[in-house]
Amino acid sequence: MVTFDFGTISGGTLTNGVYTGASFTSGGTTANITIDSSNNTLQGIRDAINSANIGVTASIVNDGSGTPYRLALSSNDTGIASSIKITTDGADASIAGLLAHDPAGTQNLAETVTASNAQFKVNGIDITKTSNVVSDAIDGMTLTLKQVTATPVTLTVERDNAGVTTAATALVTAYNDLYSAMKNSTAYKSGSALAGDRTLQSLQQQMREIAATAAGSGTLTNLFEVGINFKSDGTMQLDSTKLATAMDNNFNDVATLFNSATGFGTRFESWAKGIIGGGGTFESQTTSWNNSIKQITIQIDAMEVRMSSLENMYRQQYSSLNSLLASMQSTSSYLSQQLTSNGG
Repeated sequence: MVTFDFGTISGGTLTNGVYTGASFTSGGTTANITIDSSNNTLQGIRDAINSANIGVTASIVNDGSGTPYRLALSSNDTGIASSIKITTDGADASIAGLLAHDPAGTQNLAETVTASNAQFKVNGIDITKTSNVVSDAIDGMTLTLKQVTATPVTLTVERDNAGVTTAATALVTAYNDLYSAMKNSTAYKSGSALAGDRTLQSLQQQMREIAATAAGSGTLTNLFEVGINFKSDGTMQLDSTKLATAMDNNFNDVATLFNSATGFGTRFESWAKGIIGGGGTFESQTTSWNNSIKQITIQIDAMEVRMSSLENMYRQQYSSLNSLLASMQSTSSYLSQQLTSNGG
């Protein structure tokens, strides 16, 4: 048994990958893997660690030396509390000699990258994070820390008007594509198998209602206020100039109009999930059609049995009629002969 313990190394010095005088404090998270005669090679150990999904990635590195193959281990998590202590049960001395690693004691592995936190300042305020991707330091902004700097870095934050316009255009396009597909499929004399289908007609109506129902928060509550209007055929069109004006005057409420709990984007997403999700409209309608097909198949089978029975009956009647006709023809010939004979 090999145990991985995740925690923090403190104190001491690190020289050539080995700690002297350091201590290790466990974070309380441990994981175990089993190494035995079936997997006690470098490849077997690597595969056992990776397949166990314990938060450690193992790889084999060829350094080009006389004994080139090295087992490299790295924690999947970042931050100072992601250092690793490895202990074995001592059942296999060779495994212990390879993997046993205590930063505060015997170290059979060399540390090449030291676990550390990201440390930086925002407006003079010291901040420490376990990852270089920080999404909770400044509200609404994600920082990706690329390198150490000796001097302050000035960040200019601008609204992404182009991104909002692209998203609004995508919404209009998606709405129009789906609405038109439903409309064309259900149209009278369209030749579609779904012509007149009430389910699709109902979904069309739901789309129109969502788009026409005002959002419940913010100073902007309707799509036409940001340049999205309806054409006579029921599809949408976007006035980019009006959208740009709305973003310039009230960018936050433009975002709220789409992304709030009652926003148009949120409602359309919820509606779509309800249609295509388990137990949704499409699944229910498909189940209904499949049940109808089963009932029709049963009726067809019953009708085929009945038609087969009728066919047999009519064949028997036809055969009987043929026999009767032959008998009548024979009788007719006999009577004709008798009449001819008597007349002579």
